[in-house]
Amino acid sequence: MKIRNKIALWIVGTGLCVSLIFSVIVFVELAEEHYELIDTMLKHQVADLIYLEKQTDDIKSFAHTIESFPSLSRNWIKLYDTQHKCVWESSVARKIELTVLNNQGPFTVNTQIPVGSLYPDMEAEENLAFRVMSTTIRIKDTTYTLWVGTPIESPAADINELVMIIIIGFITSAILLFIISYWLSGRILKPISEINRLASIINEKTLMQRIPLGKNQDELYRLSETLNLMFDRLQFSFDKQKQFLTDASHELKSPVALLRLKVEDYLQSEDLPEEHKASLIGLSETLHRINRLINNLLDLSALEHPRTRLQHKRILLNQLVVSVLDDFAEAFNAKHITIHNTITAELQIYGDLDNLRRVIVNLVDNAIKYNDDYGTVEINGRSSDSLVYLYISNTGTGIPEADLPNIFDQFYRLEKSRSVEFGGVGLGLTIVKRIIELHGGKIEAESDPGKWTRMNIIFPRE
Repeated sequence: MKIRNKIALWIVGTGLCVSLIFSVIVFVELAEEHYELIDTMLKHQVADLIYLEKQTDDIKSFAHTIESFPSLSRNWIKLYDTQHKCVWESSVARKIELTVLNNQGPFTVNTQIPVGSLYPDMEAEENLAFRVMSTTIRIKDTTYTLWVGTPIESPAADINELVMIIIIGFITSAILLFIISYWLSGRILKPISEINRLASIINEKTLMQRIPLGKNQDELYRLSETLNLMFDRLQFSFDKQKQFLTDASHELKSPVALLRLKVEDYLQSEDLPEEHKASLIGLSETLHRINRLINNLLDLSALEHPRTRLQHKRILLNQLVVSVLDDFAEAFNAKHITIHNTITAELQIYGDLDNLRRVIVNLVDNAIKYNDDYGTVEINGRSSDSLVYLYISNTGTGIPEADLPNIFDQFYRLEKSRSVEFGGVGLGLTIVKRIIELHGGKIEAESDPGKWTRMNIIFPRE
């Protein structure tokens, strides 16, 4: 999972947890508020009854006074003496029997009597509930327990509506939280994505580039600074390595040249024994391979130098290919290889003639070396609006599929014994690839092992 999604989910999860806690608190408070309002009203009614009790002399006048108040006539009211005997009850109490508790309340008592039978103005329900509380009063020096209950409608509808509002608000807040958190996490990670993008385009050929440092010296600033320091160390190591190869090649060039001259002088000697002559011939071939390796290393070092500049000009591709094929005419004839060149005369590319000639020479040389006797070499090309395609294929043993991605690596050889036999040092295709990349192109290899190999080259027209 992406970090952006993780941050968004963490923010959404945290926000929803807070919303859930807040919703539960609101739900509990509003549910309790329903009963608190009823209890307040009930307490006011009890206070009114206490006031009426002080204005009367006996129970009969007290009862008559209660019945004359419309607001009290709807209530369930019972009066008990000290022997827990009911001495008076309201008209509602005579129709409904409630089981009251010993505590003063308030508390809720449910009945099985339909609401419409007593209170037509209330919403019809199967059952009726009363909120009940008690108090102590004195009439003519006698203490009585007064129980008062007021009818209440079931809070289920209100609670259901409240729950629905909370659920809708919860879902809405979740959607808004996800949108905001996803946008916010994108804003947070945008500098990191930019650092990642810049770091990804820095490779061994662009090590001189650096990640720009931000104005705020925050964690991202320090991350960019650390990456730049790492690139500095890598560039220093690469530069030292290239410089070492260049210096070593230069230092080896002269001694190897002197050794070759000495060996050739000895080979010219007429009194040289045959067994020594064979050894010197082998030594001469080895020195020749070493000399080729040194030259290739120097060429590769020059091509990889950041200040390398090519001399670009218009080149007729067919003319260049025919020139190279003419140079290899004897090699083709020696192995009886058939050539098919179908490049049209008008096909042009824009590049450095000497380096592009070297590309063709290397690829044609490989097409001959690793071809069968009486084999075939095919060279063709085509162009599009912005690209030029060149294909060089040959019959032969081919390249195993596992080796295809590695054949352009430095010193990579499929069969070392065969490479030594043909004089290869494992740098030819590396140099070819580097020259093509300097021209803004690319090269890929295809092969059917045991049948054919093809090099696909793509150049930009300009």
